[in-house]
Order: sequence, then structure tokens, then C-alpha cells
Amino acid sequence: MYLITQEWLESQGVELSKEEDLPVDSYTQKEHWKATQPPKRVKSHADPLRRFLEYDGKVLTESLRERERDIRALEELADIHDNRQLSLSAPRSHIGSL
Repeated sequence: MYLITQEWLESQGVELSKEEDLPVDSYTQKEHWKATQPPKRVKSHADPLRRFLEYDGKVLTESLRERERDIRALEELADIHDNRQLSLSAPRSHIGSL
């Protein structure tokens, strides 16, 4: 508030409270963040040989474990399917002899 306005209001007997900050405008704040670029990632200059030796075999091992687990599951499903086919296609001649 301007000093002249404040003095005039006080001369008229109006009690004024302390100045308050303006509330945050969410639209302006959102637009500000849209215009701000994210910080750039700093590329580490780590030794590539160290990284290779550190991660060597880890990813491959995990993918092999998953692949083996999937293959085992498929083999079990195939066995179940084959057993079901055998039981459905088995000759029924032994049923009549009971």
C-alpha cells in the first residue's frame, strides 16, 4: 500500500493491519516451472574397464536364470499336455475286460 494512502486512511480513523504477502498464484508458478529447464546430468568420467569388470556376468546370469525358469515351466506344461494326450488317445479295450 502506498504511504500516502496509508496516511489518508489513518487520518480518517481507519485501523490498518500489517502488510501481508500476496498469495501464490498457482498458474504463474506452473508456467515458471514449464519455462525452467531441468538440470543437466553430469557425465561421470569413470573408468569403463572398471564398470565392465564390475557388471560382467551379472546381467547375463540373471537373464539365463529367467530363461531356464521359463524353459522348465514350458517343459512341465508340455509334459502335462503330452500325458493328457496319451490318456485321451489310449485304447479303451482294457475297459471292457473289467
